[in-house]
Amino acid sequence: MNTPNGANAEYYINLAKSVDGIKSATVASSSAGSITVCVGGEGDVPSNTAYQNAHDTLNAGRPFGISLSVTRPELVTVNVTAQIDIKDGFTANEVIANAQISMTNFFKKLGVGEDVKIAGLGKALYETDGVDNYEFINMSDVSISVSQLAKLGTVSITAPNA
Repeated sequence: MNTPNGANAEYYINLAKSVDGIKSATVASSSAGSITVCVGGEGDVPSNTAYQNAHDTLNAGRPFGISLSVTRPELVTVNVTAQIDIKDGFTANEVIANAQISMTNFFKKLGVGEDVKIAGLGKALYETDGVDNYEFINMSDVSISVSQLAKLGTVSITAPNA
């Protein structure tokens, strides 16, 4: 493979994401002649097969003289606790189940190095069928470093007014 610019982080990110099972990647560190690429799966670390394939693909595409390391992200567990109001015509059980799915899907879309923003969580929750309003309990934005991946922990969604 001919690589015109071994120092281009975007090249390594795109190459890693071209591998089945790798949903996100970051260049966690880079210095003259050395680069570290952190690869993530869908809401979790990649499978062993995807990780090995990314490692092989990235090493095959690295220019001569570049030392390349491929790592898995450190998982940062984020628990979600919320109270929701239910729209008329919906049952609490169905809306809570859908809200839990919305939270799972939100985290699956996050990539390595992406912060968890309450605004994004709120948007996902509010767009859930049957949710009229919501309030997160004891939650705030979570900063994620370039070598970390946010992973959904426990989800506790209640509808006290249902």
